[in-house]
Amino acid sequence: MRLLLFIAASLLLLASPPSRASEEGRLSESEMLAFLVQCIGTGPNGSPSIVSQPGSSCRTPQEVASKPDWRKHDWPDRRDPAVQPLGHQASDSVLDRGFPFPAVVQTFDFGDAGRRFGVKDEGRGGDGGDAVAILKGAAWVFFTEDGGNGRQWFVAEACRTAPGPNAAHESWLLFDDTVTRHGWRDRLARLRITRSPDECPDRFSNAYTRFRRATIPVPYRAVTGSQPVRTGTWKVDSVVSDHFGGRSIESADHLERFYFGRGLGKYRWERWEELSRSRQPDVPERARTIAESGRCMPLPYSDPPGPGWVMIDCRTWTNLVRQRANWSASELGWPGTAVDAIRRGAGRPHSP
Repeated sequence: MRLLLFIAASLLLLASPPSRASEEGRLSESEMLAFLVQCIGTGPNGSPSIVSQPGSSCRTPQEVASKPDWRKHDWPDRRDPAVQPLGHQASDSVLDRGFPFPAVVQTFDFGDAGRRFGVKDEGRGGDGGDAVAILKGAAWVFFTEDGGNGRQWFVAEACRTAPGPNAAHESWLLFDDTVTRHGWRDRLARLRITRSPDECPDRFSNAYTRFRRATIPVPYRAVTGSQPVRTGTWKVDSVVSDHFGGRSIESADHLERFYFGRGLGKYRWERWEELSRSRQPDVPERARTIAESGRCMPLPYSDPPGPGWVMIDCRTWTNLVRQRANWSASELGWPGTAVDAIRRGAGRPHSP
């Protein structure tokens, strides 16, 4: 019942502009959801439209089984855009009602190097995604899958101390309900990567996290069949989240930065390294490659957090591609068994 009420409230929210109260006070769960789920319609001129635009509305946030007009792809390499005009990766931000708590699935769907958009390319690496829960007034990534490390769970230190089945999922913090336009908010998260949601490790890592809200001018492309590509800029009500690999900015060796837009969901990801502390290979070369590609245009807050920091990877998923009528994110088959694992654990407390 609580989940149904939550979803009903989110539909009302996405159909109307944010309230003055939400601008000045804590965000409700449904208001937080509005930044995590895409709600992309089609305007009178045939271009994509999102709820962050003045006067626009979208009454139904996209779910796993929804039939979307548009998918979010990353931008192609500016050095030779004709080689991969639809970008390298599509990424959907969709509601998934299969979990026993409010959850959003962020898919990773590659369409390069022999892989195909719109299906999960088993055994070819890369396809997967993130799963995000809204628990206790905050958004947390609790599960991920990628080509390099396979399926991984992010488990919070609370698995050792807090009762109930969901405390362990309060791990990779994105932002909480105190996010504001008046500067950064911050928290220290404690988490560990495991291969099962039931594991409760002995040791945990620090992740200093900061987040803020801002209206950001975001360039987009609209690709519709053989028609000329349309371009434009949206002013997007956004949350920017910085996840540092360490207790503080001064001690961290890397940073992952995320942009979430009202009506867009996650639309940008960046990876930064601190040169003197990084454990990644070929950092200067990777920094040059991503800069030359032009895949990530300058945006507000896309800055080094201090001296010695360089960006080595990035994706901007605002290359909007018109979809065939009957496609849905359910065809990707993700996260699949992750939902079953959480269902089996519902009502069972984690213990050390």
